[in-house]
Amino acid sequence: MRGFPPDGMSRAGGTATAGSAAGESAGVGGRGRRMARMIRGLLFDLDGTLVDHDTAAATAFTTALETVPGASGVDHEAARRRWAELERHAMDRYLAGELTFTGQRRLRITTLVAELGLGTWAEPEADAWFAGYLRHYEAAWRVFPDVPASLGALAEEHPGLRLGVLTNGESGQQRDKLRRVGLETALPVLVVSGDIGVAKPEAGSFHAACEALRLPPSEVAYVGDRLDVDATAASAAGLYGIWLNRAGRPVPGVPGRPSTGTAGGGTGRIGTGEPAPGPVHVPGHHAGEMPVIRTLRELTALLGGLT
Repeated sequence: MRGFPPDGMSRAGGTATAGSAAGESAGVGGRGRRMARMIRGLLFDLDGTLVDHDTAAATAFTTALETVPGASGVDHEAARRRWAELERHAMDRYLAGELTFTGQRRLRITTLVAELGLGTWAEPEADAWFAGYLRHYEAAWRVFPDVPASLGALAEEHPGLRLGVLTNGESGQQRDKLRRVGLETALPVLVVSGDIGVAKPEAGSFHAACEALRLPPSEVAYVGDRLDVDATAASAAGLYGIWLNRAGRPVPGVPGRPSTGTAGGGTGRIGTGEPAPGPVHVPGHHAGEMPVIRTLRELTALLGGLT
């Protein structure tokens, strides 16, 4: 697969820096030469960004757990937390090629029932339970409340912007998800790690999505709810990474810093919280600034100076 160089990046003292939304000086604390960036494409993460996966998974798990003999005495809240942990662990192994998609499902439920003291399940038992869980999970798929209006505003204010989705996961499930929540038309480009053989945070996944948009990475923004796998990885691949921090989590490694505005420049151009009083560097993020938003409704204003 052909990869694009990060054309929108400059080098200062051997460290890559990126210009801000309005073309201010690049680099942490505003140091570096001035440069502008033109964004012609916007890619979204799917789960946690457009679709409320956590709520759907929790709802489905609660319902499906009630069908397990002996589960009535289980602490359901603790079990839900453990289920979420097992999902992340198993999915990471699937994305790394260590497990099949079916295998990661079996690992999650067999590990959980064993830890809860509910027995040792063979594959048929695990598959039957997961089929029921999956039905409840799919029935609970919903977009976040800000999604429809945000996509409508982007279409109205930035009609030439090329839109799409880059998501990790199994192709059939993710394509069905996008269709069933009604986003297939608004987001016509869908790139799934299961189709291309490489997953986020690898640069190749972002470059494949940019190729699908027919744009170089320097002209594409990517927004996702995970700082490491989505926003930081996108920036490292040459895209304009944007962190969707719905919960207002603190910037990792930067105690006491606000979680909205910019997670690298302290200018507070966007976000619903107070701007940082000085430069905030996101550990592991090589660019000078990273926009942090609390809602997708902020995208239209953010991209106003870039498109």
